[in-house]
Amino acid sequence: MKAKLHLEDLSRYRTELYGFSALWIMFFHAIAKCDLHYDTTLKWLDPLDYLISLGNSGVEIFFLLSGISLYFLFQKPQNPAAAALGAAGTASDAESLEGADSAHRPGTLSASTVGLGNFFTKRWIKLAVPSYLVYIPYWLYMWLFDEGTLRMLACRMSMMNFWMNGEQHIWFVSALIVFSLLYPFIYDYFFGEGVSWKRALLRLVIFAGVWIFFMYAFYIRYPNEYDKFEIALIRLPSFVVGCFLGKWVYEKKELPGYCIILAFVLCAAGLVVIRLWGLGGFWRRCSYLPLSIVTMLSLAQIFRWITWKPFHKFFTFLGGMSLELYLCHVVLIRWYMLLPAYENRTIPKYLLLLVLSVALAWVVKKVGNVIVRLILGKLFPSKRQPEKQTAA
Repeated sequence: MKAKLHLEDLSRYRTELYGFSALWIMFFHAIAKCDLHYDTTLKWLDPLDYLISLGNSGVEIFFLLSGISLYFLFQKPQNPAAAALGAAGTASDAESLEGADSAHRPGTLSASTVGLGNFFTKRWIKLAVPSYLVYIPYWLYMWLFDEGTLRMLACRMSMMNFWMNGEQHIWFVSALIVFSLLYPFIYDYFFGEGVSWKRALLRLVIFAGVWIFFMYAFYIRYPNEYDKFEIALIRLPSFVVGCFLGKWVYEKKELPGYCIILAFVLCAAGLVVIRLWGLGGFWRRCSYLPLSIVTMLSLAQIFRWITWKPFHKFFTFLGGMSLELYLCHVVLIRWYMLLPAYENRTIPKYLLLLVLSVALAWVVKKVGNVIVRLILGKLFPSKRQPEKQTAA
């Protein structure tokens, strides 16, 4: 039997993939934000330090999985947003992305603005609640003791301060909100009426080429503005590729096993070229997307092969609160940078920060779930069906 690459594994092991990506990003932040390295004393750790330095690819995986997830959510028959796009299909649990087994029927962006509005309202609430729980104390501190303007506080509370002023406190959430607003148009671009998969693939290639050209022109012409916004704008192709892959994952497509080997070889060759030629900045950023695709597919296969339950439980635990973990970790680093101990930062101290991030994220997840359920219950009360009377 020939080896197959099962794209449905991106759905089955989605939570584990989120967990691995969150852990990769947290280890990477030691290098990017705290200027710490894992090879300071042991030379045999040099390759590990380099692999961790590529942890930005974990963010790309976040956006890839977000695009895939939105495709599944838009296939729910009871989802008004799916009806607005003319989509059909069933998914027993769109949150876990499992059980999808119906074919997709192409749709058009032509109906039910109200349904789309409700969909995005729910998505905004699920992103905003954990962000507020984590960041409001920090924002209040900054307002009182550092940047004491109500305007800045209001901008931060709007969740759009990144797009208004380039502040990167919660750039990831700001980007997800805007990218989600673009999703209906991305959906229609790839899966509209009469668009074959070959044409959709061609459109993806055209989009990638145009966007790289736009970003490079932005990088050359407006370097200061590019530095503010590239952290999100360069990730839009990752989200778009995820949207495109969503259909293949939903339909449980299989690819020949050699595809992952070929992709890995090409990706490794690209990384070698970038490192040997000393390429950085823009071109290094562009390399993260193919690297993240290869990594994501490889990890999905690893999670398929390894059946040891504690292994899956560990990454499922982290992945189940990946957004909260990311937010808590970044804000704790910001608090850490305000302390005198930051001047004498070490790897053991940073590892303690990781443990504290996990503990805080668990609390935020529990409290946030309660708040989200209360808000959604008020805004979208469920309509219970009357029980049928059975004859005696």
